[in-house]
Amino acid sequence: DKSPNTNNAKLFTGKALSFDGANDYVDCGDVGANKTLAFWFNSATGITSGSGAQRLFGFNTNYHGVSLGSVAGDLTGETLTIVPDASSRTATTMNFNAGVWYRVVVIWNATNSYYDIYVNGELKTDLVFGTHTLIDWSNFLMGEVPVGTGGNFNGELSDVQIYNTVLSESDITFDYNNPNHLAIDNPDTDLVVTDLKAYWAMSEGDGLVAYDSSGEGNNGTINGATYIPAQDTIPQLGMMDWAKGSNLYL
Repeated sequence: DKSPNTNNAKLFTGKALSFDGANDYVDCGDVGANKTLAFWFNSATGITSGSGAQRLFGFNTNYHGVSLGSVAGDLTGETLTIVPDASSRTATTMNFNAGVWYRVVVIWNATNSYYDIYVNGELKTDLVFGTHTLIDWSNFLMGEVPVGTGGNFNGELSDVQIYNTVLSESDITFDYNNPNHLAIDNPDTDLVVTDLKAYWAMSEGDGLVAYDSSGEGNNGTINGATYIPAQDTIPQLGMMDWAKGSNLYL
């Protein structure tokens, strides 16, 4: 507010699902074998090195998924741990503050044998792992792993996307800089619409279903998790830049 009345407004965008850290989860069923997982998350407690694990996503079996904090048998003391199977793990080393939204993109590239983790558009870690098959996502859950052992996610998730191909750095940069668009909207991308295998926008606002907007039918059944009115401010949300002469409407 440019007036002297200081009526400043807070900008909100989209919706999100809130998880209580106890028994909330979303069951998305079998989403197939895929290569890229992208999501926004906001931890209610914050995650520092060595803190207890919180499971953002799980698939296949116990401990396999994406976790915050250290998990038994995983990389002790790390803060964002990827566990695709019993023998392969990688993690970031950054801390995540409570009440702050982060955009994370996790890439599994079996062809070139590496894992990448991007946070807010920047590469944070990569791991070369040798010959590896695609991950079995036959039981994809948000908020916990299929065989629950505690440490479920306490916080909020929004705009979860799954692709069956590897996103390029250009795609990941576009995804972060344009939070109201998909990577397939990137004018420089090689992606096509059919590469998007699941897209939970969390835009329903209520109900017991997180609908998949990709057209692949991977709707998620909500168990306990609840919608919040809006996702908090995303700082890089694109705003229209009005300039006289170029986009002036009389």
